Amino acid sequence: MTTRRNRHTRQQAPSLGKGALRRRDMSTLVYKALALMDDGNRLLHAARRHRDPEDAFRFIHYAALRYAGAVTVHQASRRPQRPVWDALVQDNPQCGRWVTVWEASAQVRSRLDRGDRGVITAADINQWHETCLAFREEMWTILVHQYPELTHRAHENRSRARAGTGVI
Repeated sequence: MTTRRNRHTRQQAPSLGKGALRRRDMSTLVYKALALMDDGNRLLHAARRHRDPEDAFRFIHYAALRYAGAVTVHQASRRPQRPVWDALVQDNPQCGRWVTVWEASAQVRSRLDRGDRGVITAADINQWHETCLAFREEMWTILVHQYPELTHRAHENRSRARAGTGVI
């Protein structure tokens, strides 16, 4: 009986520092960011229309986690490795404030899961929605500015895939 060997098991997490992102990691990030801009926007707008503030927040929290996941590298074992996010923040200090946004989201979500009612209001939801949209725009601006060739190729491949002509 042969055992399956995973060809990614020896892959190391990216080192941090100026320009530390590997091309393969950035390519994955760009493709994910493109896809998330499609379904994430629908999630956020659905959340705003939701009548129950807590359920709406769960929608928004989920979208936030999806965006955060777009900048995290995972090995084949699915164990989270050093995030590409760290390198992005180091190369782009203006991204640092988003870390606080995700941490606040996790705290509110855990309180909701414990049954702590009344921890979020409709005003909080509107503010969170705007925050998510602002993060997405800023993230995309950074990707386009720093990795234009990857972003351009991702757009082309996406268009081919939608047209049914395959992906390079």
